[in-house]
This record gives sequence, C-alpha cells and structure tokens, in this order.
Amino acid sequence: MNNASTVRAPISTLDDDAWDDLLSFIEERRVIPIVGPELLQVSTERGPRLLYDWLAEKLAARLNVDTAELPPAYTLNDVICWFLAARGRREEAYVRVRSLLKEAQFEPPQALRHLAAITDFDLYVSTTFDALLEGAINLERFGGAASTDVLSYAPNRVADLPSERDRLTRPVVYHLFGRVSASPTYVLSDEDLLEFICALQNEHLAPEKLFHELEHSHLLFIGSNFTNWLARLFLRMAKRQRLSDPRDVGEVMADDHTGQDDRLMAFLQQVSVRTRIYMGAERFVDELHRRWQARRKPAATAAPIGGAARLLPPSREMPGNAVFISYAREDLAAVQQIKAGLEAAGITTSRRPPK
Repeated sequence: MNNASTVRAPISTLDDDAWDDLLSFIEERRVIPIVGPELLQVSTERGPRLLYDWLAEKLAARLNVDTAELPPAYTLNDVICWFLAARGRREEAYVRVRSLLKEAQFEPPQALRHLAAITDFDLYVSTTFDALLEGAINLERFGGAASTDVLSYAPNRVADLPSERDRLTRPVVYHLFGRVSASPTYVLSDEDLLEFICALQNEHLAPEKLFHELEHSHLLFIGSNFTNWLARLFLRMAKRQRLSDPRDVGEVMADDHTGQDDRLMAFLQQVSVRTRIYMGAERFVDELHRRWQARRKPAATAAPIGGAARLLPPSREMPGNAVFISYAREDLAAVQQIKAGLEAAGITTSRRPPK
C-alpha cells in the first residue's frame, strides 16, 4: 500500500454529475441515510452546542465527576470511565442521561429537519440514542403527531424491520446503537460500542432485514464520529463483502473529520473506490435538501408523498386499547387535530383513509 503522504487532497464537494446520480437514486428510494452525532446541534443556555458535548458536561455534574482529571475536550466515554473507576454504579449513568434529555426537551436541529423533509427517504438509521431525528420527521411530515415508526437494537433484544423496505407504510427510524432508556440498553461508552459491534457481527444477533437493505442500498454516512478503524469496520459490516470487490452501490461519508485522516483516506481511495468523501455534515445536508427541492415537480410540492397531508394506511394489526378513527376526506383537518391530541395524551390511534 502506498504511503499515506501520497494521498490526494480530500474531496470536499461532489460535482453536478455526482449530485444528479445521488438524487436519482434517492428518488428511486435506493438510498439510506445513516445519521450521526455531528448533526445534533441543539440550542442550550450557552448557545448552540453539539448534544453529546452538552450531555458530557451535564452528566459529569450529575455524577459528581471531577472534570479537572479529564481531558480538556472530554467526552461521554471519559465521564463514564472516570465514574466507573470511582466505583460508581454503571446503571446510574443511563438513568441520568435519560433524565437530562427529558428535562431539556430540545427541539430538532435544522439539519435534521432538512433531512426529514426529503420524503423520498423512508428508512433512516441512527447511530445516536436521542429522539431528535424522529421528532424532526414528525414535525416535517405529520404536523408534530407521533407517526414515525421507531425501532431500537440491543444485543439482548434484537429488533428487525417489520417487513421488506418496499412494504413499509410509514417512515422508520432504526436506532442501531440503542435508544435512550433508564436501562443500560444503549451506547454511552466505548465499551458499550464494542459490545454492540460484536453482537451485530453475530449472525444470530444481527437484524437480518435491516442488514439486507444496507447491503443493497447506497448509503449516506452523515455526521458520524467513527474513528479510523471503526469507520472501516462499520462500512465493511454494512456491505457484508470485501470493500475492494466490485459492487453496484456506493457511499458518501459526510462529516467534519474523515477527509483530514490521511490513513483512512488512503484506505478508502485504494480499497473502497465507491466511497466518496464530503467535508461538513451540516453543509452536505443543506446542499442535498436544496438540490432535492429544486428537482421536485410542482404537483409534488402541493402534495408531497410522505408529507403532512399524506394519509397513512392503518397498521396491519390494531394495537390493544387503541382508538380507531374513520373519516371522510373533507374532515381531514379536524381528524389530524383529534389524532394529534389523542397521541399527545398517550393514546394510540389508527385511522382509515377515505376511499
């Protein structure tokens, strides 16, 4: 392999042909965005901050961690490691994170809302544990009503897609590294991440339908914080074949650090030729959203598929204790208000579109 010093300058943009190809694949629903923590810019008492940085600071205070003993730009993993070394109870950290997020009630960032507004996306994979992505989809497509299907993986509780992707009836967010909970069933530390990665490579613990979709789709890794070797491993795990083998699908890695890692760039450019690099996660989403909107037909602008006016078919099975709503087309606005009110009160609803 050539020395890393011979690596070409990192690609910081896509040309018009590459954008056109990507948007065509998106319109055919052949692209899956994989969303990472660099897109989680939230409004805090100290101004805009990345959610995980804010959480690390707040969690350190809640767990009485001596931050003077941590690195200058400490992370959630640094806080957890200090706490465990001080004989803290591991389970306590997960409960505290859940409480912090519940108290903060952050609004979804604009970047997530732009990504959610691209209604040709029907399956999102999240590598974060917060609820901001599904919140963004609900705001952009359903007027805030909780209408996005949310699935969460854990090594001791394997959840898979309910059906093949082309049979999904509503947008799905799949939390690959767990979803925030009072239980230690999501990734907070590097050790957690190691356990999840190992479990996902076990054929008996992997979500097979999801991995089939990842293998055969174009992937957008947006805002990931994967280190060099983890990025290689995750990409290989998603594609389930040697990265140097010919394949019909490619990837875009849009974040703030990959293009600056000479060794990772050398690996990708020499082994994974279908992988493109774009510097800047938020900038990538803004450009993608702008170009996607520009391609939409006027009819699609008036009634977007998957938008707030879309009428979702009821679930195949009616949940227990749910309220079923049947209505005429002219009553749609009133029904949407009723549905949102019921679901805000914790009541599950199902509705039948008019014929």
